[in-house]
Amino acid sequence: MALLRFFSRFVRRHWFPLLLAGIAVYVMLQKELRVVLYFQKPEAKVAVREEAAGEEKAVDEKEEGGGEGSLMGMFGWGLRQAQPSGLRQAQPSGLSSSKLVGQLAAVSREEQLAYLKRFARVAIAERKKFGLPSSLILAVSLLNSTAGRAEPAVSGNNHFALPCTDLWEGKRVESGGVCYRAYENAWASFRDFSLYASALAASDKPEATDYKAWLEVLKGAGFMPDAKWQAEVERLIGEFRLYELDVK
Repeated sequence: MALLRFFSRFVRRHWFPLLLAGIAVYVMLQKELRVVLYFQKPEAKVAVREEAAGEEKAVDEKEEGGGEGSLMGMFGWGLRQAQPSGLRQAQPSGLSSSKLVGQLAAVSREEQLAYLKRFARVAIAERKKFGLPSSLILAVSLLNSTAGRAEPAVSGNNHFALPCTDLWEGKRVESGGVCYRAYENAWASFRDFSLYASALAASDKPEATDYKAWLEVLKGAGFMPDAKWQAEVERLIGEFRLYELDVK
């Protein structure tokens, strides 16, 4: 207690010198901090950020280009195939809707839900970038990949059963005698489908909330095997209320 009273009296008597000492210590610490930052070469960090921004801008410019040097070309659609007439064979003729429906029916509802939850954020991000309904993206990937179990999805990260084309220069995987595109990761598969569907609807793109209109676009391009496939996609969207993701 006596020590506390002594300290209190000392502070009252010498507050001004103590304040000056505190300011001096603060200034010295700031100088040391600047020295440390200097030796960490902050200008290098700025350069990295600028370089990353430049790369992002370059990717955007390529994507806007739409030619064979753009992302469309990189994914093997290219300028010559940017119209629906050039994309009509994108869906393998050997893909059977009855087989797809049967295979998916054998997968438990819990596993189907887990698949949808896994890729929900990806589908929402693709909708915001390309204007495709998230519900359509998820339902098509769920059906065409059998909830990620189909061979193209397992061996090639291809969740939409997109086949190889003449311009496709990436990896390939065969299943049932059909050549499918293979990707480094699942995200690349979703991006490729977004580019593909966007090319189909380039002249008259439906609203991002109108999945039925987008199904008609796919139908007009010959992407879906038959009406049963379309009905199954619509059923999945309704059963899992995927349309709710179209406004998130």
